[in-house]
Amino acid sequence: MAGFAARLTDAIRARNSVLCAGIDPHMDRLPSLFQHKDQSNAVRDWAFELIRLLAGSVPVIKPQAALFEQLGVRGMAVLAELSAAAMAEGLMVLMDAKRGDIGSTAKAYAEGWLGHDAGFPSDALTINPYLGRDSLEPFADKARHSESGLFALLRTSNPGSQDVQMIPSEDGKPVFHHVAEMIKPMMEDLIDSSGFSSFGVV
Repeated sequence: MAGFAARLTDAIRARNSVLCAGIDPHMDRLPSLFQHKDQSNAVRDWAFELIRLLAGSVPVIKPQAALFEQLGVRGMAVLAELSAAAMAEGLMVLMDAKRGDIGSTAKAYAEGWLGHDAGFPSDALTINPYLGRDSLEPFADKARHSESGLFALLRTSNPGSQDVQMIPSEDGKPVFHHVAEMIKPMMEDLIDSSGFSSFGVV
């Protein structure tokens, strides 16, 4: 299998689109057609209809894991099923789970969330780099071995990002600049045949 960046580049060219479609099942926003008493079934019906409509038109979907997690084990089962179904339709899956931890826990997150053979299959995963380099290495290792992608949170759009990411350090540069420098070698290590890195930032 080609690297994530190469697969993404090919998918963008094939569909002539750079759109990434968010799959965010806010229960109070689901169309009335999908409003069932059983919330997990409602989300499943809605999400699978989106997959049917999006297949062949956009290269990537981005399920928001937390909105499936809130529905418990049945919601998580829907997420795993949805991801596999999307891949079967030729869509790439960027799993928006923002995982991050250290040591064996980070490795377990990587095994569970990253790659086509993961419990929650994906082509790429969002991760939180603010625990430091050792929290990223298990994800980078798994990405390398599974030809998957990573997107690290760097300079986020929420108002509270100012509280940490924009704090100036001794050299005057904000914290997020130093996080970017920390990530850079890992990004360079994951450049694939496309000439692009399979490790990005958001």
